[in-house]
Amino acid sequence: RLLGLSLEGFDTLLPSVLRLQVVCGRCRKPTEVEIEGEGVQPRVAEMACPVCHQALEVRVAPSICHGGCTAVAHVLGGGCHPTELLRTDFAASCGACTA
Repeated sequence: RLLGLSLEGFDTLLPSVLRLQVVCGRCRKPTEVEIEGEGVQPRVAEMACPVCHQALEVRVAPSICHGGCTAVAHVLGGGCHPTELLRTDFAASCGACTA
């Protein structure tokens, strides 16, 4: 959740490259995951834990984020637990000119 989000000069945010930290469900090793895509189409990233080699899967459903909105995406981990939103790239749209 994003608390106290205020958008000034643009209307919406949409994640284009989502970076997350996940923790392996077996060995608890934190790992960074990067998920790219366009629009609000669901995305999936699959990888193996670098320590115990358990299969990790992260499913993401991006959301169009307006001012006051607390969710940029809905995230579900398979074999892991998402713990932190890292530096993420967003596509922004202008509120004044619709660009």
